[in-house]
Amino acid sequence: MGSLFSSEDNLKLFFNYGSELNIILDACNFHEGSQATGNVSFTVDSNCPSIRLNVVIEGFENVKWKNKERRRRGGKRRTKVVIYKDKIKTISNRNFVLETQEGFLPGNYSYPINFQVPQNVAGTYAFKSSGWGLSSKCSSSYMVYAEITSNDGSNTLLGRAGCPIVIMQRPRFQLQSNVETSLTVPIKTWCCINRGIFDGRFFFEKNIVCINDKVWMKFYLDNTKINLSVDKVICSLKRKLELKTRRGRMKVFTKTMIKKDMPGCKKGEKSEERTVQFDLNLANDDGTPSELKGGLGEFAGKIQQSCNGQLISCSYLLEMKVDFVGFRCCDPDPEAVLPIELLAPERVLVFQPEIYSAPMDYGDADQSMIPFVPGGGVNAVATQQPIMDPYGGEDPDEAPPPSQIPQTHAAPV
Repeated sequence: MGSLFSSEDNLKLFFNYGSELNIILDACNFHEGSQATGNVSFTVDSNCPSIRLNVVIEGFENVKWKNKERRRRGGKRRTKVVIYKDKIKTISNRNFVLETQEGFLPGNYSYPINFQVPQNVAGTYAFKSSGWGLSSKCSSSYMVYAEITSNDGSNTLLGRAGCPIVIMQRPRFQLQSNVETSLTVPIKTWCCINRGIFDGRFFFEKNIVCINDKVWMKFYLDNTKINLSVDKVICSLKRKLELKTRRGRMKVFTKTMIKKDMPGCKKGEKSEERTVQFDLNLANDDGTPSELKGGLGEFAGKIQQSCNGQLISCSYLLEMKVDFVGFRCCDPDPEAVLPIELLAPERVLVFQPEIYSAPMDYGDADQSMIPFVPGGGVNAVATQQPIMDPYGGEDPDEAPPPSQIPQTHAAPV
């Protein structure tokens, strides 16, 4: 099911030649490198000169966070809230659709489009947290635009309509199944008293998991060489989110997404093989916005896919940590860890059929003829493109999210 995103700027679109410009995609969620299809349609109310039609894919990464820092001023150290932020355009690919040598008579026109989604790009992602004035947020988002320019050599931008798409990141890891980790660790307690040698075998099902799937871990404990009991084995799925700026600033957020405690083993004994299973459908991520540009739909508020961006890095790991009875000395508890990659399944990332008024800003018709650098590829430069922020924004230069844009059908005057 496709989604219609209609732009309305009557009397200004096509510089008074037309009244409606639509881009319709056959799907709105794509794996990187896949083919996308759809069509572009527009209405012409009066004779229109020759045009050039392109489909433009643009991607952005935005990060922003606040830190409390102690800084010296006037001989005294004072606490100050410092804001760090950065935003970059990660891709800007222009795909040629058609070029006409003759003008258009009044009527409705529609043209099929076919383009490739960029490869080696970060997946759609968003995060937002707040607390005691130290809010943080980030997003990796993508837009597809139908862009009409004049074909008279001036490359004047005549009209632009766009819709957000979701890009599902492909695996960066090589798939590994039934991964085994063996631990042989000397255990010490009070005053570094040696209590013996702990042996354990830990197994992970795989290192690539779908976010709507289940994954198991299992372990086997050998306490025959130690006189200290294992109270429990803490099994968890953890997320590590790194935000950074191009100036080298970094903020790291860690969170335990799922946690289960499994029974341990008494001293001098061996445990049977014990298995724990995590259902990722039950994982809740309160940092996922309920309204996310890119249309994560029912996935909003749940665990998200891994993201390997320039400013944003979201990774996950499975962990089994052995917790002994009593006070442990300086050494950390034995643990087995496996970094994993979470992939977004296609059935979850589904757009709802909504109609948005595209965020177009032309100003007066006589002042909207702003040229841009022609050509395709990642170096193509488009004009009049507001940077979209899926949460609105505290900054005046941030555009409103689609949920705050009036949702109207374009209609001829």
